[in-house]
Amino acid sequence: TAQTSLTFSGLTGDSQLHYVLMGKIVAGGNDSSTLIFNGVSSNVYDYRVTGPNDGSSNNVYTGSAQTFIQIGISTGDGAIDTFRLMIPATSGANRQTLGQYLRGGASGNGISQVYNCAGVWRNSANAITSMTLGYASQTSGFKVGTDISLYALT
Repeated sequence: TAQTSLTFSGLTGDSQLHYVLMGKIVAGGNDSSTLIFNGVSSNVYDYRVTGPNDGSSNNVYTGSAQTFIQIGISTGDGAIDTFRLMIPATSGANRQTLGQYLRGGASGNGISQVYNCAGVWRNSANAITSMTLGYASQTSGFKVGTDISLYALT
């Protein structure tokens, strides 16, 4: 069944070097895919998404003191998007994320646009214990066929 959010929990951030979060999203609507850490949804995130790098235009989406890190923008209901995100795991510094997001278009037909995405979780004290992917405003969530994996690099 479709899910409004996807959470990876039981993480041990200080015993890992990096996390790699990647996968395929079957979108439930036209909206921004988001990431939060440890269930924290207060204004402690910054992000910058640039693209689409398709030769026609280059947009910049930024947010400062937001309630999430934006990692991509779906083209609409049923769109199949792919992303990859690197995340430093250990505490002691604010966590900076870096990745790419491919907007696949309706039913994944072709490559619509490619975006670069970066973010910061302004918390240096706490280890990462969970990550939650969601959407900024739409409630249809991730449709059946979404496949997201989290890898820990030691």
